[in-house]
Amino acid sequence: MLDELVQKLNPQDPRQAAIKDACKALKYPKKMKDLPFAKTVLESSLPEQREWLLSLMVGLKKMDLDALDARKDYWHQRWELREFCFDLLKRKLPFTAEDLLLMVEWWSEDIIFYRGRGAASLVKACETYFKAHAAPHPPQLLAALQGLAKRLNDKDDSDAQRYGSKLLALLHAAAARSMVRARFHRLFGKMKMPGLILPGRKSPPCRPKPPTTGTPC
Repeated sequence: MLDELVQKLNPQDPRQAAIKDACKALKYPKKMKDLPFAKTVLESSLPEQREWLLSLMVGLKKMDLDALDARKDYWHQRWELREFCFDLLKRKLPFTAEDLLLMVEWWSEDIIFYRGRGAASLVKACETYFKAHAAPHPPQLLAALQGLAKRLNDKDDSDAQRYGSKLLALLHAAAARSMVRARFHRLFGKMKMPGLILPGRKSPPCRPKPPTTGTPC
């Protein structure tokens, strides 16, 4: 998925142009938080911050593919961009299932070099997603997250294992809610019960009572 997005990348895209300019300004030891670019992103709306995050991940992948003759400041630029992505992941952005799949792919490619770094941010993004979206969840997403949790738990790193366990706990909680929802619908889905609002259904509009007509005493 990530490679396909890189192939479709438009160099004239305003976000990619802004990321490229930010990279040029990231001369060691300058930090991303010191750049106007970071302020622009963090002061934008939450949906816009999500778009920036996705653009940063694609831009970082493009940097990796172009780094065969790595520039002098390449590793510093890459580190700062990644840390900025981790900061955005911790925010309550309107993530979709496709976003999380992309994030898992992007982050998993770095796990060899950075061990469990960034796992806390990714697990936080998963937590945000599960709170905002009711079950059922796409099987492909659940499988990807289960695979990621296993890789984290298999690492010889206490932080990676801790967040792998936390991710598994999120998945188990999501599965439990899905089972409860399915059982509720099996029991009550076909029953007509006045005043009962089933999960996932909207409350019916209230009907105004007809005016009373009567002669005063």
